[in-house]
Amino acid sequence: MNPIKSFDIRRVVLLLKKEVFYQRRAPWIIVGALFIFLLGVHLLMASEDPGVNDMPANHIIFYVLSLLTLGPIFTSAAFNELNNKSSAHHYLSIPASTFEKLISKWLVTGILFVIAFNVFYFLYALFSNVLTSSFFGLSTPTFNPFERQLELDGFAPFFFCKLYLALHTVYLAGAVCFGKFAYFKTMIAQSTIFFTMVGLIAGIASLFMLPYWGENFANIGMNQNSWMANNAEDIFPALGWIMLYLVFPLWMLSYSYFKLKETEV
Repeated sequence: MNPIKSFDIRRVVLLLKKEVFYQRRAPWIIVGALFIFLLGVHLLMASEDPGVNDMPANHIIFYVLSLLTLGPIFTSAAFNELNNKSSAHHYLSIPASTFEKLISKWLVTGILFVIAFNVFYFLYALFSNVLTSSFFGLSTPTFNPFERQLELDGFAPFFFCKLYLALHTVYLAGAVCFGKFAYFKTMIAQSTIFFTMVGLIAGIASLFMLPYWGENFANIGMNQNSWMANNAEDIFPALGWIMLYLVFPLWMLSYSYFKLKETEV
């Protein structure tokens, strides 16, 4: 069997090293610029009264916005080497299978990105707390992404990391499918498909549920003693989590694999 066509974890590790150590200039520039921007905004907000009361909420807002903005941008650039004519030959000459290349990109833009982002934000939070304490005499608790926050109705900020891991496969597929401006094209395509699906689902549901809508919904609706009525609160959220964290990512990764294979050919 051709070794390139068989999966080898050692080649995946080498691809990860290539991604982390040999293509680090642009990510470090973006991280540095984000660090300076967040720190500047944080200090400006801390200088206002009452600064100490706003610090926990500011950290949460900065954390979520940074993650959900920087992550998709980083993911959308995953296959720039393939989409660039001057570097496509180098990408195609890498001795690894399509599946190994896709897995390495998914790990870098997904798992490793989330780990690196949380380390980065924790260090930023520590540094910003030191500065606000030194300049303004404000002492705030150390930001913990795993701690539940009242500002998020009990959600931990790390919840958005799990959400990112589920949804970032959309931008990974966009990075394979689109060439230039993959981030913006994927965002437009994602919004169009989402609203179209919502409209179709609402239209189809209205055909079946129309008799139950209206003033007498409680009277003519589902029997309160039925099995579906008693278990609906448990079944539908569970199905939603399965679709979001398992079915949808696997669907997007499968599409990315076949599209990447087609693009390479």
